Amino acid sequence: MPYTTEKSMVFQVVETWGNGSRDVALQAMWDLLDGKAISELAPVASTTLNYPPYDTPDLRRQHVEEHWWGRTKDATGAWVDQPPYDPANNPTTGFWKHWYGNAEGVFRETMIRALAISLGLPREDAQDTQKYGGKGRPLRLRGGSQHWPLSILWKCPSPWYEGWIEFKDYGGRPANNGHVTVVLSTPSHGVKLYDSPIRPPGSATVTNDPYHAYAVNPTVPAGPEGLWVVSQAAHCLMPTVPPGPTPPGTWTPPTLGQPVMSAGSVVCISPAVGDGGASPTGIPYTP
Repeated sequence: MPYTTEKSMVFQVVETWGNGSRDVALQAMWDLLDGKAISELAPVASTTLNYPPYDTPDLRRQHVEEHWWGRTKDATGAWVDQPPYDPANNPTTGFWKHWYGNAEGVFRETMIRALAISLGLPREDAQDTQKYGGKGRPLRLRGGSQHWPLSILWKCPSPWYEGWIEFKDYGGRPANNGHVTVVLSTPSHGVKLYDSPIRPPGSATVTNDPYHAYAVNPTVPAGPEGLWVVSQAAHCLMPTVPPGPTPPGTWTPPTLGQPVMSAGSVVCISPAVGDGGASPTGIPYTP
């Protein structure tokens, strides 16, 4: 994740899969409510995600369980939750740097609520989930015909893991006359950020971009989907100057991290898919 915001191939597949059918979106929400393992949901096994380093469904399931949620396998091969927080022996969750917490729980609840809004349903209460989980829901829990498109973005680094849900009802009667956007705000997982949004000629992530998403200063979208970043052309780490004494009553919170100066012209970049950009035509779900 060399940019601060990513589309993610897996989330484009999730969008294609869930936005294509209201019944599929309903079942996804119920699976999440019923506690089904997220790594076992259909998009993780899509053949359109067969790219290194996680180029098989089993490797992607392991990636989700181990790196996203911090789980490990027990002697039977079952995934078990991370052990309790320990500042010396277990200070982080998965590959999220400098953070420990319930990443899986935050992700699950974020997607449950986003899907509920998309489908025009209230968030299902615990009694109904316990009563109908895994048995099929009655008509009153299925709602009408509303099925707003859902978009997902991944934003990092942040000090902790959280999900943001933005939605808009455009009014009128069409069942898809609205939109839901999810932003997953996560800690860093150790990938260094690019110091410029522009990739050098011949950059591997550009030449190996199977969806040809990369573009510099595009004037129009290349297709019905996309992700653009607008930024200055360069971001430079600056030396830290030790703070001097301040008069009484003028204390302010400390600045966290090394200062950065952005320089150069303002550019618009469409990142390559390998760098977290979005395929202009989406990425299909293929079993």
